[in-house]
Amino acid sequence: MGSAYGLIQAMDSAGAIAGPLLALWILERGHGMRAVFWMAAIPGTLCVVVALLGIRETKNAVSSTESPLGAEFGDEHRDLVSTSHFGGASIPSAPARLSRTFYYLLFTVGLFSLGNSSDMFLVMRAQNVGIPVKLAPLLGLVFNLTYTLGSWPAGWFSDHVSRRWIAAAGYLIFAAVYYVFGRAPSTLAIWIMMAVYGLYYALTQPVLKALVVETVGEEVRGRALGVYFFSTSVATLAASLITGELWKQYGASIPFNFSAALAAVSAILLAVKTGGAKDRQQPIR
Repeated sequence: MGSAYGLIQAMDSAGAIAGPLLALWILERGHGMRAVFWMAAIPGTLCVVVALLGIRETKNAVSSTESPLGAEFGDEHRDLVSTSHFGGASIPSAPARLSRTFYYLLFTVGLFSLGNSSDMFLVMRAQNVGIPVKLAPLLGLVFNLTYTLGSWPAGWFSDHVSRRWIAAAGYLIFAAVYYVFGRAPSTLAIWIMMAVYGLYYALTQPVLKALVVETVGEEVRGRALGVYFFSTSVATLAASLITGELWKQYGASIPFNFSAALAAVSAILLAVKTGGAKDRQQPIR
């Protein structure tokens, strides 16, 4: 599952590299912005066609009386599937609920997201150090290259070792990047950290999605992902407000140090998840 999420993320970030380069090529050929938007509509239309005609969903029924989640995680997953016995048969007696492990993960990622402000603050910091704003697209290219190259291997690796440890490593990389941005020792350090920053995305974005899916029952995975993305989006919006206010009141280094500290704490929370059991389990079938 991690490999699949990693591949999707890699293809997405590869498009973020190819799209702007193609747009620049179109503009250099003498075509206007209207042509760029028309060209951008082509892959979007093809995606809709593929989604409607080429994707088939599979339905898996719950066939066992005891969820493998309970065996894998222990008591914190007993709320996932509730069953009743009638005439020797087991039938669901209540809809599955989100597990305590999911809420623990949600709290941890939410805490981290409070320090994960808009990447535009990184660009502003780079400009303060002496990198011209016209090079901002090149900073984004350096970031997307490592993000693209690292996403699929990180997802694949998470299928073989603990996803929590991989995500925690990503958070520690984030903490290191933001600490260096806070100190901003040189322009070279900023360029290097932008490349390293892509590794943080590669180690967390696909891996955390897989981890969220695996902490809940199959029938509530859509709800879990919805709650996850809503909560982290709200926290990220708050992070930008907090960073902006700290920057205005105390200067540029304080908000970056604040974000680094939250990332380090979140990494520890991921690594010391309660329960002691594996964080991967077989899906309910």
